[in-house]
Amino acid sequence: MAREPKSLVITQLSAVGDNTLSYVVPAATVTSASLVLTNAASLINEVTVIINNGTSDFILARKKLPAGVGKSWRVLEMSDEKLSAGFFVKISLSAASPVNVFLSGSEFTGSDA
Repeated sequence: MAREPKSLVITQLSAVGDNTLSYVVPAATVTSASLVLTNAASLINEVTVIINNGTSDFILARKKLPAGVGKSWRVLEMSDEKLSAGFFVKISLSAASPVNVFLSGSEFTGSDA
């Protein structure tokens, strides 16, 4: 029944294509996540957010991040849908320009998971 809110991943991505975030939902845990992306360049970058359940990819959202340093996009607030054990997030970029990533969430373990 433990609930622990925390920062899960804070990083900057700039590689074109799929970039797997380092956070994988631990065993016997469910995570309610929030993801914010910020354009760190002055180029438009089309971003695709993908959830992987350990086997298959599922596209959650696709959007162009506007040009201009500091333009943010709150991609998802997963208060109703939760990531189960073994799930992870991938971010796909269309351009090799930097995007800041902040993934935060609350982990539920035990009888809440």
